[in-house]
Amino acid sequence: MRTPNVTLTLAAPRDDRTGSDCGQDDGPPHPATRPAMRDPATRAAVRAHVRRADRPVAVVPSASPPQQRTMERYHLTRSLDSEGYTLEVHELDHHDSRQIALLTELDLLTYSEPTFSRFTLGAFLRFGRVFTITADGLVIGATHCMRSFDDPGEVVIFNMALRPGWRGHGLGTRFLYRILEKLQAAGTRSVSLVVAATNGRAITVYRTKFGFENVAVLENEFGNGHEYMLMRLALDRPLPDAPSN
Repeated sequence: MRTPNVTLTLAAPRDDRTGSDCGQDDGPPHPATRPAMRDPATRAAVRAHVRRADRPVAVVPSASPPQQRTMERYHLTRSLDSEGYTLEVHELDHHDSRQIALLTELDLLTYSEPTFSRFTLGAFLRFGRVFTITADGLVIGATHCMRSFDDPGEVVIFNMALRPGWRGHGLGTRFLYRILEKLQAAGTRSVSLVVAATNGRAITVYRTKFGFENVAVLENEFGNGHEYMLMRLALDRPLPDAPSN
């Protein structure tokens, strides 16, 4: 079951710090905890993948006709006449290997360690659920989800990546909200994620804005000596109100 695309309008963001909006700021369900781009190999990989500004950027086509989209006006400033971008949340509902390089780029721009190979990204595109958010056609973020074998009615949000310059404005929170809407409409019973136990701000956001509950503390979950929190949200009740400007 596919749900309509969601279209937002967002004022031009400032490039203020590293870390995705649901990353260092709102807390991504991802093992990497160090700031991005410190590792020389990661920097080299990013340079190999990042497109030049004067080259075309891949655009994810919408699978839904325009009349099925919902609109929302969203400005980062109090002025409603401020410059804005049209944002759309898409689900990549078909396998397209041309998207692998773009998804790899987003991952390398967000985390200090590569999360995916081309093979794991291909598997997510084929068998998982991948959501993107675009601004005037430019893909600025992606989230990868998979189904839990322990509970086939549960979806695991594996990670979220956002381009630098789009972080720190609550965009990751809004992106996650639209994803939860789509998952709930598709019949998903619950959603889980893993976040660093030291990321108190992220845990607070997940609890207060979405209603996630703590399930377990995971010690050394990714072999890096760090502690993580497993959190779960039941989708058998209405979501909280959408984040407001």
